[in-house]
Amino acid sequence: MTTVKIVRETRTMDRTERVHRNLGFSGAYLCVFALLSLSIDAETDESATQDANQPTKPTVEIDSFQGPVLLDVVVPEYPPNRLIEGEESWVHVNFMVDSEGKPYEIVVTDSIGHNSFKNAAIRAVQKWKYQPAIYNGEKIDAGARHKIVFQLPDQPKGASERFVKIQNALRKAVAEDDKANADRYLKMLENDRRLTLYEDAFFNFAKYEYMSKWGSEDQQLDALNRAIANESSDKYLPADVYLFAMGKRLPVLLKKRDYLAAYLSYVILSREELDEAAHSNLEAVGKALQELKDNQKAYDLVATIDDSASWNIGLWKDEFWFEDVEGRIVELKLRCYRDMEIIRFEPGVKYKIEKHFGACFLEVLGDKGTSFRLFQS
Repeated sequence: MTTVKIVRETRTMDRTERVHRNLGFSGAYLCVFALLSLSIDAETDESATQDANQPTKPTVEIDSFQGPVLLDVVVPEYPPNRLIEGEESWVHVNFMVDSEGKPYEIVVTDSIGHNSFKNAAIRAVQKWKYQPAIYNGEKIDAGARHKIVFQLPDQPKGASERFVKIQNALRKAVAEDDKANADRYLKMLENDRRLTLYEDAFFNFAKYEYMSKWGSEDQQLDALNRAIANESSDKYLPADVYLFAMGKRLPVLLKKRDYLAAYLSYVILSREELDEAAHSNLEAVGKALQELKDNQKAYDLVATIDDSASWNIGLWKDEFWFEDVEGRIVELKLRCYRDMEIIRFEPGVKYKIEKHFGACFLEVLGDKGTSFRLFQS
């Protein structure tokens, strides 16, 4: 019998065993802090700062908030063809829960494996039942997120002999700058759909090593995200490899100005027992991130809508707007911890998120290939 696990995402990490780790963070984090400081202190153009001193809307004091509680789970059906092939998967979903406890606006933010896993996860979540969120004594719509894991029964931890042989050959070719053989081994692993969760994590770590030499930052980040598998601890990778991957991921997130994801990585890394220099530099990054969140200085990032006709990011500030749109943006969706808004896009409009919404994730919907600059302040 197959198993499908529903994992409620949490920002806490229960670790009963810790070890000292020194992965050479000191120099890396000094560079990261310099990059972040530049993004905070650099002069911005007039269009980025012209509204910084305008009066803000009044905030609402939060007396009490209780998030939605999952009451009834419909276990997703394991896709039959994937079961025959021996393929495993995880699917990360974000969605809203209405005041009656019904999920809606379900979106897959990340996944591995065949698209049938995503479809199975969405169909199941549509049937889940929640106790609605409570805000100041009233039932409200609120955001939720889950990781659904499709895993075969009695699957041993680790990887097959064939996988290990090809992966080792890939890593050796990368280390020796042998791109021709690295390409060959990478293609062999990419074409092998029969990957377990452990094999997928190790494959993507090796893919990151390849992309760090011959790929883009987006490709590096994608490989690291999948190697880490949206976990807040070393579930599939060995502890030292997981920590190393997290350390490599943080500067890429900072450079791409995905500051909410960077902050969550900082939180995980700050719970580890790092050497004194690494810990000091990491704390400097956390402090700079918080200062950026609290001040009214604007920053921007450049993005492009992908083949799925959407683009997603966690917002770090309460105000945002768009400039230099090349193509067509149709709609914006704000999925927040305490509310949701669907907004018809209008050029030249500055959007303000009320404080009581809590943290928000922005989805930009439009034509494939549309590029834009997103400002936050």
